[in-house]
Amino acid sequence: MSAKCANCQAKLAGFFCSSCGQKVHTLKRSVGFLLGDALGSLFSYENKFWKTLVPLFLRPGLLTQDHVEGRQQRYFAPMRMFLLVSILVFFAPDTMNVPTYELSGEWAEPAPASASFFDRAKTGLDRLRSFDPEDTETLTSFNVTVAKRFLTLYMIIGVFGLAFFLKLIHRNRFLVDHVVFAVHIAIFMYMWNWLARLPPWPPEVSAIITAIGQVGYMFAAYWRVYGWPGWKGRTASIVGGIFVNVAFAVPYGITAQMSAVYMLMPPAA
Repeated sequence: MSAKCANCQAKLAGFFCSSCGQKVHTLKRSVGFLLGDALGSLFSYENKFWKTLVPLFLRPGLLTQDHVEGRQQRYFAPMRMFLLVSILVFFAPDTMNVPTYELSGEWAEPAPASASFFDRAKTGLDRLRSFDPEDTETLTSFNVTVAKRFLTLYMIIGVFGLAFFLKLIHRNRFLVDHVVFAVHIAIFMYMWNWLARLPPWPPEVSAIITAIGQVGYMFAAYWRVYGWPGWKGRTASIVGGIFVNVAFAVPYGITAQMSAVYMLMPPAA
């Protein structure tokens, strides 16, 4: 073992540098070592990612509560977890097994050169309204394709919409605490939405299970983090939980609709 850290030159007294935290190992310049180290860090039983998943799913709100109270080292950092899960879900197998939706025929023709962005957006909105509600195959393909392309955008807008709403009704807390709460909600939703589509049941069943899980989880998380004692406090917590669901769903839904319109807009000339 080297007497000094290769990164900061501090004296070594173990398998990690006490100054910068870099792991002490023999330098290896191979792609296999790089990939093995990355996968080993992610899928190791001792990794914080897996230790974070259990309370995330089974004890809603606990991660936020611990983070606010300073117990952070034992868990995966919220934003890192959010980015990692969004990447994993994006590359995960398509459990719905539906074809990708693409503009075809006259819809794929570029707009006239004189058409502004808003003209193209109006065309996209008209096309969205023209979908046949009975054509479930096309609608499913379209909805899944839009979600694949813009789901992270929905989540980010929903996170900040929820965080700003919570700041309005819980002014004694820092905004960053509300952002952490909303990020944990978004991480759960990412994974729950994907898991709910794994079993081979109809899309309608998946949608119902997804909605029940999301609403129930947000209620439970809000109750743990923001709930008040006493029967009046419990009533206020229930009302707050209802508005919290709305505060996330409304900006999320608006962004989803805007994304759908954007996807149906004719290409620019």
